[in-house]
Amino acid sequence: MKCKTLIFLIVFVFLSNISKSQSVLNEQKQDFKDIILDFISDSVLANSSIGFYAIDVNSGEEIAEINPDLLLSPASAMKIFTTAAALEIFEPDFTFKTKIEYSGIIQQNGILKGNIYIKGGGDPCFMSHNFNSNYYNPDVFLKIVEEIKKTGIKKVDGSIVGDATYYSDNSAPSTWILADVANYYGASPWALSILDNEYKLYFKTGSEAGDSTFITNQEPKIPFQVFKNFVKTNNISGDQSVIYGGLFDNYRIITGELPLQKTNFEVKGAISDPPLYAATILKQILKENGIEVSDSVKAIPGLKFYSDSSQNRKCIYTIESPQLKDIIYFTNIKSVNLYAEHLLRQIGLKNQGIGSNSAGIDCIINFWEKTTGKLLMFDGSGLSRFNAVSAKQLVYVLKYMKKESKNFDVFYNSLPVASKSGSLAGMFSSSIAENNLRAKSGYMTGVRSYAGYLKTKSSKELAFAIIINNYLSNPSRVKEKIEQFLIKLSSL
Repeated sequence: MKCKTLIFLIVFVFLSNISKSQSVLNEQKQDFKDIILDFISDSVLANSSIGFYAIDVNSGEEIAEINPDLLLSPASAMKIFTTAAALEIFEPDFTFKTKIEYSGIIQQNGILKGNIYIKGGGDPCFMSHNFNSNYYNPDVFLKIVEEIKKTGIKKVDGSIVGDATYYSDNSAPSTWILADVANYYGASPWALSILDNEYKLYFKTGSEAGDSTFITNQEPKIPFQVFKNFVKTNNISGDQSVIYGGLFDNYRIITGELPLQKTNFEVKGAISDPPLYAATILKQILKENGIEVSDSVKAIPGLKFYSDSSQNRKCIYTIESPQLKDIIYFTNIKSVNLYAEHLLRQIGLKNQGIGSNSAGIDCIINFWEKTTGKLLMFDGSGLSRFNAVSAKQLVYVLKYMKKESKNFDVFYNSLPVASKSGSLAGMFSSSIAENNLRAKSGYMTGVRSYAGYLKTKSSKELAFAIIINNYLSNPSRVKEKIEQFLIKLSSL
């Protein structure tokens, strides 16, 4: 009898504690509803469209919401759909392969009667300084020269060809705007990309508003790109220049404004023809190491009127990329659009046999449909303003990765940490959210978004997403309001 009484008391106390905990949570959720009302009525967010959703990622319990099903432009938070799908479709140790090949015949005197090819295999980060240990220790191009010499080639009576035919689509998504595609963040994804398809221009600016500016240097130097500089000096604090140029066009026009009295102001742009530039580098390094090349460099399909009749090629050397898990880390931490667009095309190639923007989109939409429903997806990175997803859809992907994916740790560790890394490095300092919040952010004109995981004061693990579109206030004020709102969420 005493034993039964003791068991009853233990169960009673246990259930009472659960009841009290639930009661406290309900009170907290009610208090947070008041916080939500204050948030959506704030004048900083007047006339904007807001979507927000948060759940306990372990129990699935809804914590709070604001228009959770409203479709909004997520900007770079779109990378969550792309990077999570890539981890699930491939394995974290997946690598891309770039091949050095030759066509024709190597004669006894060491003259190659044919071409040498750099055959791109979709590596998004080939020769990127994000991965110095992969490509510069030792230098991959010197290793390529070494392997070419091993074949007995002493001279090339032909050309060096950058081959990007691995993908059927080497252009930027059609919904990207003109002001983006020639700038570094709008670099087109090529099957043969190089150096993040990015160059840097250095400007000397004037001492008075309206003064002309001068380009003093370019790194790396790209011999086939031509620049026309219309940038002026003004009393501003940052870069307000824009580079314009069409796809497959090497002519670039630079407009806008830069700050006063700068001697070496950096502006980054997108390489117009990465396969051609890769071939240019290889030809130069071969020459420096005693191997002459008779013909000019070429690119496929960069030079659309050039065709190669050689069907039989021999592989000299294969370069492996960093592992997918490391590429995804940089895709999310640094929000590299180029890497996300490569992943999109690689997914299309694996599932449909077509390395294109449209094939990749179809595959990712189909992959997530059971989890999120239909997505309005137009690229892999979020740069397209045509993308439209809901806060709830983002949270459902976050929940899937936490509860169902064996790759959760890789995905979780790729997200910026509050106050420590990526776009969150300057946010949430000395707050409850510091070190307890990881999220992918998104930002472009009129758009702010954050989606990720949060450990609250009461040790609950939340998945959340917030998207704000079409605000009229200063972007820094909107960012500040979101930060305050998420700190309050972390207090639950």
